[in-house]
Amino acid sequence: MEQRATVSKANGRLSDIRKVLESSNVINDMLLFSKKENDEIGEMKREDEEKFFLKETITNENGQDTLYLK
Repeated sequence: MEQRATVSKANGRLSDIRKVLESSNVINDMLLFSKKENDEIGEMKREDEEKFFLKETITNENGQDTLYLK
């Protein structure tokens, strides 16, 4: 539950989310954020993380928020 609270407090650019999660040892630099569109999951380039916000990458299905990492 603590990890979930960390992410929800850091509702900002993916690059900022990465910094928070890396400092908490939740993710490492091997993982990439991914986005689900039309039932396909695509990777987001690390250098593009500054352009996207967390809320743009989270998928909500049946009231369940999902953040994809690859």
